[in-house]
Amino acid sequence: QFGVQCVIGLLAMLAAVIFHGTQSSQLPDIGYLVLVDKFFILSYTIIFLTLAQTVIAHNLHRRGATERAAALDGLCRVLFPLIYLAGVAALLVPNL
Repeated sequence: QFGVQCVIGLLAMLAAVIFHGTQSSQLPDIGYLVLVDKFFILSYTIIFLTLAQTVIAHNLHRRGATERAAALDGLCRVLFPLIYLAGVAALLVPNL
């Protein structure tokens, strides 16, 4: 189901870009990043990493390294949410 996984990732990236554009159009034009911009950059990074992991796992599976592909999937299912939560916490804690 490689195609479905890629489409979901690309749609998530498209939705994030559109939502970011909608949010930034509501703010005055300034020459620096605000908190919401940093949040979206973090979101773009996680979505991109998810897409890259999908491609890598698919290539591993095609080459016969099914166990390595499954291990990568399992690791990333834990690691990516932790990275995202740590990033959001790093963005929000200094602003409290």
